[in-house]
This record gives sequence, structure tokens and C-alpha cells, in this order.
Amino acid sequence: MARSLENNKEDPSALYKQLTGGDDFYAFLSYYKTGSRPTLIQQSELKTARDHEELKRLVILLELNIDDAIKTESLFIAHHARMYPANVMMQAAVMLNEASMYRHSILLAGSLQYSAKTHWLLYPYGYKATVDEAARRFSISPLLILSVIREESRFQEDAYSPAGAIGLMQLMPQTAQKYSGTVEEKIDSDADIFNPRKNILLGGYYVSQLVKEMRCVPAALASYNAGEHNVYKWLNAWHYKAVDEFIEDIPFDETEKYVKRVLKTYFQYTRESNPDGEAVNFAFDCQAM
Repeated sequence: MARSLENNKEDPSALYKQLTGGDDFYAFLSYYKTGSRPTLIQQSELKTARDHEELKRLVILLELNIDDAIKTESLFIAHHARMYPANVMMQAAVMLNEASMYRHSILLAGSLQYSAKTHWLLYPYGYKATVDEAARRFSISPLLILSVIREESRFQEDAYSPAGAIGLMQLMPQTAQKYSGTVEEKIDSDADIFNPRKNILLGGYYVSQLVKEMRCVPAALASYNAGEHNVYKWLNAWHYKAVDEFIEDIPFDETEKYVKRVLKTYFQYTRESNPDGEAVNFAFDCQAM
């Protein structure tokens, strides 16, 4: 409705303002359209209390660092969330976050009512040193790398898709091999691609090249999911005048949803560190449209 008003040279600001309170892709888009600043979410102190009787097993497993058993226990807690008080669920999520088991921390935090505290658990800055290194080396936003990791694998290092995509950033083996020399990360076998550092550096480089090539973050994300050849075909066929029109018109349902998910996650990350809205503009300022 707001875009229709825009096209008719009428004022859409009231409609966009209604959308800014949401928690989806359209809320993110409305901030860009209005030029308003997203609310900055201050980091809450996450205290680690380990005295909950219900979490004794998880505490012991974390101390022993038995990964498989920790995953099993956290899945049990998540599947029986109604049995646990909210403060117990929160504490379990905090402990898993501190142990860098982000996928399971996100799972538990997602069963709780959203708040500033759960926000930092739902959108963790995982693998910070490597993500920051990739961002610095390849001149790409670390928040975009984090967003791709979160939506591709939920920070699961051993993620493996039916299509053969591997690791945190779900890289295809041929893509990893293609860029391994440029990034100076040797790939001797598919097993090397599961290595978090290699995966993030290779994936970060690939994302940065797509952004430079497409000159448009949403088009780059669509390329990451569906391939550059498909995206060029869509762009050349329709000559979109606006980035939101391009996103809505992506013919692959999976790719359209993927682009919106990554952009929404990116927006949530910007709310922790970019109150001036510059990162919002970066995501939608598409020279290629």
C-alpha cells in the first residue's frame, strides 16, 4: 500500500511508520524508506548462575566439555521447555552461549519471550576474531558475514546440506576450491571446509566479491543462494527500478525467503552497533537496480 502511494506521488510515511514496529523484513525496509533510526539495543548483563537444580546435568557436561552429550541435553531442555521456568531456560541459554554452542543457545532463547537479554542470545557475535579478520581483509561488513552464518547454519560447524554445502557458511566444495588460492587457505579435502576459520574466510571472501560484483546486497545474497547466472538473468529480463521490487519478484521461493531472512537478521545485528542507520542504507542502496 505504501509503495502504491509512492508511485502515485502521495505521502506513504504514515504507513511506513506503522511497519517500523515489526520484526520482519518489511520493518527493516520501512526504516530505509523513512530514513529513521532503528532503536539501539543495549547489551544486558548476562549473569551465569549455576545453582538451578534442573541444570545440574548441563553444568557437569559443560565442565567436562562433552560436546555430543551437551547437544543432547540442550535439545532435551528445548523440547521440554514448558517444564522449566523462564529463568532456568534463560540460564541454560546463557551457559551454552558462553561455551560457544551458539546453535543450541539460539534454540533455547527462541522459546523465551523476546527481550534485550534474549536478543543478545538470538544474535550472537560468534567466531568474532575470524569474522572480524575476514571483514577487514575483504572490506565487507562483519555483520553481513554473521547474518549469512546464522541463516545458513545457525552457527553449526558440522552442518552439511543434502546438496553438499558444507560448514558454517554452507560452502559448496567447488566454491571453496575456487577461492582457496586467493584467500590463501589450502583445501586438501572436503573435511578442510568444515574448519571454522577456513570456512569463514572463504565464505566471507565469496560474499564480498558478490557484493562488489552486483553492487547490491540483496542481489548478492540471492546470488549466494541461487547462483550469479540466475540473478543476472532476472535483472536483465526485468530491469527493476527498486530493490524491494527485485526481492518480491525473485522467482525461486526459497531464494526470496532466504534473502528476506538474512536481511532481517542483518538488521537485528545493526541494532546492537549502528544506531545512525548507515548499515540500513548499505543493505538497500543498490547501484545495480
